[in-house]
Amino acid sequence: MKGEKLLVGIDLGTSSVKIGAFTLRGEPRFLVSQKFRGDSLNPEVWWKATCLGLQTMISSLGTGRIMAVSVGGQGPTLVGIDRFGKATGLAIPWSDTRAQIYANEVSIQLGKQVDATGSFLLRVYWIYKEDKYRFDNTFKFMQAWDFLTYRLTGTLAGSELPWSHPWTKTDIALLNFPSEKFINIVDWGTILGNTDKSIISETGLPNGVPVVGGTGDATLSIIGSPGLDLGWAHNEGGSSGGISVLCDRPVQGEGLLSAPFVIPNWWMVGGPTSSGGRTVQWILHDIFGYSGDYRSIIEKALSKGSHPASAVFLPYLDGERTPIWDRSALGGFLGLSLTYTREDMISVVIEGITLGLKDILERVKASGIIVQAATAYGRQAYNPGWNQLKADAFGIPVHVPLVKEATCLGAAAIAGWGIGIWPDVTSAGKRLRIVEYSCTPSIKSAAAWSDNLIAFREFYKCTRERIPYNPK
Repeated sequence: MKGEKLLVGIDLGTSSVKIGAFTLRGEPRFLVSQKFRGDSLNPEVWWKATCLGLQTMISSLGTGRIMAVSVGGQGPTLVGIDRFGKATGLAIPWSDTRAQIYANEVSIQLGKQVDATGSFLLRVYWIYKEDKYRFDNTFKFMQAWDFLTYRLTGTLAGSELPWSHPWTKTDIALLNFPSEKFINIVDWGTILGNTDKSIISETGLPNGVPVVGGTGDATLSIIGSPGLDLGWAHNEGGSSGGISVLCDRPVQGEGLLSAPFVIPNWWMVGGPTSSGGRTVQWILHDIFGYSGDYRSIIEKALSKGSHPASAVFLPYLDGERTPIWDRSALGGFLGLSLTYTREDMISVVIEGITLGLKDILERVKASGIIVQAATAYGRQAYNPGWNQLKADAFGIPVHVPLVKEATCLGAAAIAGWGIGIWPDVTSAGKRLRIVEYSCTPSIKSAAAWSDNLIAFREFYKCTRERIPYNPK
């Protein structure tokens, strides 16, 4: 409505940048997913997409209503820039494991175990060893969302959760790297700068809008979704995906990640998967040639027959993270017959992705955590049939927010917290969340889902033991 103040959240993803403008009640006034036009690992492509999305927003809303902006998104992803602010090469995401060859060497120097999927400094070390020209030409290393913040403000500073800073001065010194090559990292929720007048023509944003430091999409999506309570599972349905449960203690479950949450003495237990959303695109676009909006295709496929099917699909098309942590894991179908149609195949793939999430959730439950409900958000949450499928598979109610792009809303909440609208991040998140509808689990299919999970796990063991890993 005219005159109402808005908070803007920017979510830098792996295939697009999402931009949302929200009222102080959490009502969306603008949402866009701006696809990358070019290499999705090129930071300059990210910036061009961000500019296009912001221009569209400003043409729709005007400039006088925006109170603050915050940026978060994909990670851990490493970016380097030169002295002119241009990227010195493609970004190195968590899925790029080339640096693993130096993991032991760097672990010894740092006195702690590091891994290519999580360590920024290991990736910098790989650049130093394998591309010295790029290393020497890099003026500053930063996180992915810090690159967009830098372009918006001109400020060479980054942000992260207090316990998750990508590097420390001590670790930089242990590796004999020049400390000036790394931007200073401050805690999220800090105002890093204001929009610079030099970007007005590119973005349409007015000069002087506060830009608040954000964090990764896993945390922001929880802040921006229903269920900011203990015992709630949060299912992010993006290109990678994953599920985590909020609890009051760390858990040492099989294959589970346990990390501090932003609320004191709360923890997130569960973890990310590798390619849930990309697997959907694989079956629909790459295999069957569909294009455009996939929602109607998925809904049609799920409307046929009962669930789960007798066939099982392993969604490990790019290895898997939680809960098996196996880069060489393979995908596959088990139990197909000549009666299976195209829609049946799509449905089995959707069920396989859901079983992967159930596998994580059941391990959380086995560790002693009581899971009372779940919230689903991201691209998958636009499909009511899939949301119901998740409720049936998980055996708990699944609540679907009005704003499916929860990371955008979470970033907007951080923007409001950063400029003092709310006293803390919990207040910010709870003020903005709106539930659109809820799905109640069907008791009838509970046993079938449990049986399929057993088959799912056994299928993985067989492929792991009998089929050699031979990537194309």
